[in-house]
Amino acid sequence: MKTAVESPAFYFGSPLLAVANAFQSFNRKQFSISRHRHDNEVTAMTRFQTFTLRSLRPLSFADAG
Repeated sequence: MKTAVESPAFYFGSPLLAVANAFQSFNRKQFSISRHRHDNEVTAMTRFQTFTLRSLRPLSFADAG
């Protein structure tokens, strides 16, 4: 029976958890900073998706036809 210190998960898991926690807190800060830009990003993304769907529609009709 290994203790927690002897297992490789202790050595590899702890730094990974620390990195993951730091990344999550960084993402939370970035989210709070960029929340006011969210509407513009959503609008741009919707326009991009609409444009992509419009440009792909003739291809799908040509394949089906």
